[in-house]
Amino acid sequence: MADIPEPYKRLVSSDEVEGLRDLTKPRPLRPKGVIIGEKRVRPGHLWFGFAFFAFLLFLGVLLLMYPPYSSHEISIQGTLRPQYYYHPSFNMSKGEKLIIQGYVKGGNDDIWIYIKSGSKTVKSFGKVESPIELSFTAPDDGIYTLYIDNSISLVTSKYVDLKIIHEYYDYSWGVILFLLGVGFVLFFLWRLIKGARVLLVKVGDEIYEFMWSKVRGNKVGVCVKINGYELPKKLMPGEKFKIGPNDEHLLEIDLWHGKWFTTGISIKLDGREVGRLP
Repeated sequence: MADIPEPYKRLVSSDEVEGLRDLTKPRPLRPKGVIIGEKRVRPGHLWFGFAFFAFLLFLGVLLLMYPPYSSHEISIQGTLRPQYYYHPSFNMSKGEKLIIQGYVKGGNDDIWIYIKSGSKTVKSFGKVESPIELSFTAPDDGIYTLYIDNSISLVTSKYVDLKIIHEYYDYSWGVILFLLGVGFVLFFLWRLIKGARVLLVKVGDEIYEFMWSKVRGNKVGVCVKINGYELPKKLMPGEKFKIGPNDEHLLEIDLWHGKWFTTGISIKLDGREVGRLP
């Protein structure tokens, strides 16, 4: 394990407070001998977020191109008098299916079943006897009406107990994943182009890098590097440390609250704000 750099060894908490008389002295915008700058980086979590939501977008496109089947079921139970019929309608896309299952009692235990689109009969199953097990696949998009017709009987009523299953293409997950993917891919792409802001503070030969970070409990903190060495702990708001070759500067980490409930970190040196994160 590499030795811990000397600047980090000197990064110790300070309880010293400046004198009130010092407030009357004019101050420069930044402490003497300190150079402030910034750079932009693209941390791993941005690349991970971009890749993850790009995958969701790809999955959404696949589900829109090849949607899975889902099903809706209705039941028809009751006595069908002579010369009467049931006629439920279904809005179907090409390739979707109707499955008719059940039985008929009365007479010869038979019923006439056919399917129309408008005035055109697209499928006739003819006279069907119990038990009933039929399937229809829509040849085109449209509204299809299923006729369960007892017009073959002049005087006999039939008791009908049928289950009709409409197997349809389910686009809901495809739409959800597509919209979610597009939104977050654009967001992370913008974040990658913009990059994450890193505040640079140069004191003598020591270069300090500060970057905003989330910590457990939805709190905010600061990742710090000193001459390229990343500190093993994150600095938290309210902490104070001495920095510089001779510990001549006081570093303070504070919270700042912006509009629309935004929260960030204020970096202060010797009581003067030198930057904000993120």
